[in-house]
Amino acid sequence: MEEIEAVSLEKVGVVRDTFLSRAATSSSSLLDPRDISRVKTDTLWLRRFIAHAENNIETACTLLWDCCVWRKEFGANDLTSTSLDPTLLSKGTLFIRGQDKWGKKLLIFKAKNHTKGSLPLETLQKFIVYFFDRIERESESDQISIIFDMKDTGWNNMDMDFVKYLITLLKTYYPYFVNYLIIFEMPWLLNAAWKIIKGWLPPKFVDRVKFQDRKNLGEFIDKKYQLGEWGGDDNYTYSFEPEKKKVDKKGGGVVGGGDDNAGASPVAPMGGPAPAKKPKVIVLWVLSRQFKLIALLLQQLQFSEETTSSRMSTPVSSSSCGMSSFNYSGRTDS
Repeated sequence: MEEIEAVSLEKVGVVRDTFLSRAATSSSSLLDPRDISRVKTDTLWLRRFIAHAENNIETACTLLWDCCVWRKEFGANDLTSTSLDPTLLSKGTLFIRGQDKWGKKLLIFKAKNHTKGSLPLETLQKFIVYFFDRIERESESDQISIIFDMKDTGWNNMDMDFVKYLITLLKTYYPYFVNYLIIFEMPWLLNAAWKIIKGWLPPKFVDRVKFQDRKNLGEFIDKKYQLGEWGGDDNYTYSFEPEKKKVDKKGGGVVGGGDDNAGASPVAPMGGPAPAKKPKVIVLWVLSRQFKLIALLLQQLQFSEETTSSRMSTPVSSSSCGMSSFNYSGRTDS
């Protein structure tokens, strides 16, 4: 983080102006307007590109341009949870939870919940980009730490293509994004695979890869943020939580990313109360049940009048007109 903070605002201004000048003379279909807006306002994001380029302005400009072109081609800004394979979300293969000792959000990859070859690589790519973009929005472009939870894993869970793509994203399109990459409880059988992966990492990033277990995980994550299965205090049971849309308090509109909250309450216009849905169907259903009840009561009265003269001493039983099986409670559910 020190390298990012050391980047001067003057250099940020040069990179920003260079990008915007090039964007102004390029085809409008090449870039997403949302990314152009981000270049104009997100200073921390630009600082990360400059730090990644080791303060080389020309390289930083190239990295930023290539990133934004890729984002438009990939459709990164349009990814929501509804864009993903539901089985990935239900398994809890990748999720956001807790923070490291430096206050950076944690992105947890539970390798045992993923089997190599079970899904097309393109599906996994969207999955990774969705979570990278989501946590980047939630952290406001700050760094994160990634935990590879390798507990109870074997060769079937070691997807080298998945890992290689993740590293490519970090090297090319999410620069200086990771504070630490923590490998938790790596089985010794997979050590050879990680020697290969180490060769894919930029040399300056290798020292940020830490192999930890229950005994020393506290060096990077306080116990209150460690999952219970790691020996920590967070007895969390995974359940996918859609991203909450951020609302512009000044204008009342939705800003940034966010999942489509299907089934949520109607959005209140301009910050006012949400309009209530009129339960027309429910009202008609209740009325129909009431009409049925009235009909049954009339039937009972008619039957009672016809039989009064012959059976004055015998009351009409509710079961004879179906009343014992009719349960009317006034509720709108069946």
